[in-house]
Amino acid sequence: MDGRDQSAPTPSPLLNWTVRASSAVFGLALAISFAPRLALRARPEEMLSALKLAGYSPRGLMLQFILAVLLTAGFAIAGERIARLLREYRWAAISYSAACLMAPVALMSYGNVKHVLLLGAAAAAIVVVRRRDPHFSQGDVVLIPTLLACYMAFLDLDFGHTAVATIIRAAIAVFAIRLIVPVSDAFIAAPLAMAALIGRHTQFAGAVIAVIVIFGTPFLLARMKRPLPRRIVYPIVVFLYPLAAIGLPSPVVADFFEDGHGVPVASEMLRGERPYTDIIPTHGFIDDGALYLVATKVGLGSLPHLLNTRLVVGFLSGIAIYCLVLAVTGTANMALLGSFLMFSLYPGGMIWIRPSAAIFALAATVAATRLRSRRWFIAAGALIVIAYLVSIDFGLYSAIVALFAAFRARALRALAVGVAAAAVPILIIFAAFGFALDFIRVNATEILGSHSVYFVHPLDVPEALRSSALMSNLANGLMPMTWLLALITTCAALARSPLRARRSDAPWLIGVWMVVAAASFIERGNPYYFMVGTPFLFVAIWTLRRRARIVATVLMVVLVLLADPFRHLIAVIPELRHAKQGPLFEPTAATSIHAAQRFVATLKPQDTFVDFSNSALLYALLNRDCPLRQVEVANYQSEEGQAEVIGRIQKNPHVRAALIKFPGSVMNVDGIPPGERAPKVWAFLQKNFTPVFEQDGVVFWKRVR
Repeated sequence: MDGRDQSAPTPSPLLNWTVRASSAVFGLALAISFAPRLALRARPEEMLSALKLAGYSPRGLMLQFILAVLLTAGFAIAGERIARLLREYRWAAISYSAACLMAPVALMSYGNVKHVLLLGAAAAAIVVVRRRDPHFSQGDVVLIPTLLACYMAFLDLDFGHTAVATIIRAAIAVFAIRLIVPVSDAFIAAPLAMAALIGRHTQFAGAVIAVIVIFGTPFLLARMKRPLPRRIVYPIVVFLYPLAAIGLPSPVVADFFEDGHGVPVASEMLRGERPYTDIIPTHGFIDDGALYLVATKVGLGSLPHLLNTRLVVGFLSGIAIYCLVLAVTGTANMALLGSFLMFSLYPGGMIWIRPSAAIFALAATVAATRLRSRRWFIAAGALIVIAYLVSIDFGLYSAIVALFAAFRARALRALAVGVAAAAVPILIIFAAFGFALDFIRVNATEILGSHSVYFVHPLDVPEALRSSALMSNLANGLMPMTWLLALITTCAALARSPLRARRSDAPWLIGVWMVVAAASFIERGNPYYFMVGTPFLFVAIWTLRRRARIVATVLMVVLVLLADPFRHLIAVIPELRHAKQGPLFEPTAATSIHAAQRFVATLKPQDTFVDFSNSALLYALLNRDCPLRQVEVANYQSEEGQAEVIGRIQKNPHVRAALIKFPGSVMNVDGIPPGERAPKVWAFLQKNFTPVFEQDGVVFWKRVR
């Protein structure tokens, strides 16, 4: 024997180096925080220089330089001693290094020496309590939403005054309570404190309740023999997070053109008109009408309430992303981690209603493949129907992937059963309300049949991928690069068995969805494939870790850095928490609405106008009947469509005017004037209507025949 303690763990050279390096980083950050105090004013006797003209003395610069070198070197030397103290306590070494490495971050946004010293005190405390093993595990990903809940509560309590100070205090507080309660399962309920932070009018009281939940529930749950099920709690947390960050009622802004596709449909349905028969939901029955109709029926009929309702329902996309990652990995912890990575990288994708049901359907398809489950294929089939009703294009993307997966898994019958189980009852309900046949006809001939009118330009490589400075544009070009990666890796992975499914194909089905969803980019340049880009990268790296752990770790670190979570914490969340409701419409649209009100007020209550400026939202705002089935000129571009529009106007004596111009909407979609899209309708209007009103750019013509 050589006299060494054989029971002691072997020190990790890399971990020891990390402790020393992080200590040096802390020393440099401390020197930087002290630097403003050493910016000495210039003395009269000093020689003239540009620095003196700026009012500063060279002595200050030299002192700053010397202090930076001395503190960096001094703390690195101290770090060697600390590394020896922590070499038997891996958790402490990692935590100490993380605290020290946070010091430069503390100076990024209104940080100062106090914040750096606070992190130094936390690092020192970790060294002191190094012998207390908190038993950190994968389950501690729950601390991410717990930290976010604590951070938002502290923001509402103004505990820290600045975002940097607040997040540091929240991180230290959560870490401290985790050391006291050394069981990650005890923190599962803590993120649910976000529910108390939703109300904008009760922020202070909600913050107090949230703090009690965050720091009280761990002690209660630590005594429970059976922990709360993570697979139930985590989806709730993913849904609550954007609710808490944005708050309700949320500040909303209406898009006059885009919101003109859904709100008028609901308005006409409230008048007793039937969808597809009398008014067409262009994007999808649920997204373009049914949701707004239900919201109005329950008392949320004002435009701000409708927009808030759509926003909240859109948060289901976050749960869908969670389910998608869960379907691949099978672990709730990884699903939660992937969801919050998406929140940081592309937060808009987590609050968008249109892809929500389609991603649920994709998750069911992925689960069916990984588990070889016909029940999940049945679920996927049913969800495809719902996805189509929410958004036609996204529903089709998921339908194609499900059909591809079911064919390879020899589960086409199960998929068909699921489709029938959802489609048949829905069609029966539609038939009871008198529009089942029109639903089928309009979708097949008018909506899907007219998609060619929306193609914008020839296929072009995204600018971010054509730049010679590709790596410097990596953040902007991440999703196009991800699509290319999905195309190549998915084809390579599925080529092993192109006609027979394998359980390991689950991650690559997400890549298939991305490839298919690029149809939106081909058509209108919309990169809708980005919706599952982050989950694809996450699960691809998660799959890679089994064969190349170091490579996977490096790639994950790069992905996290691209997500820039500090920007999300320091800039995005405070901005959302403190946002106020501004004008509902941008100034041009607001001015146009007032002008239109003046003219429409001259019409009889039962009379209306025909819109030829893509401003259908005006019907709902002014409580006037929409005389056409289409809410956009491009929707009746065909010969049959124009003939129908002319016939409806001729037969409707209540159409007394035509709206020709409306600044604030998108009058010329894709740069094409309505008169060129529907020349026969334009000729009819010119013949039967005459100019009668023009104000602030709003032009109405009055019917003369």
